[in-house]
Amino acid sequence: MLKPGWLGMVCGALLAGCAESPPPTAQVQSTSQAIGAAEGARARSVPSAAYHLALAREQSAQAQRLLADGYMQRANMLLLRAEADARLAYSLARQADQRNAAQHALDRVHALQGSAR
Repeated sequence: MLKPGWLGMVCGALLAGCAESPPPTAQVQSTSQAIGAAEGARARSVPSAAYHLALAREQSAQAQRLLADGYMQRANMLLLRAEADARLAYSLARQADQRNAAQHALDRVHALQGSAR
């Protein structure tokens, strides 16, 4: 037979496991900064980056709704996904810029080689 103290401990442990965690304010800020960085890198002008930026914005908005409803853990997971998509958008935009700069430099080299002949 269980002692009364054990029953209280078991119920307490179950309730603690169901309780939501505190608001992920640091993750909200980190996600927002990642989205801002992607926008600053002109991710909208690169199709693959624009896609991931749109995903990040959508996931961030959905996370905000979850936060308002009190679903902190779910919101945090969605914010992590949004941040990852925003960082990918930033990387894809930077890669496109670097590829364009490299192509421009190569074109100049070819032009200079052609004029030297």
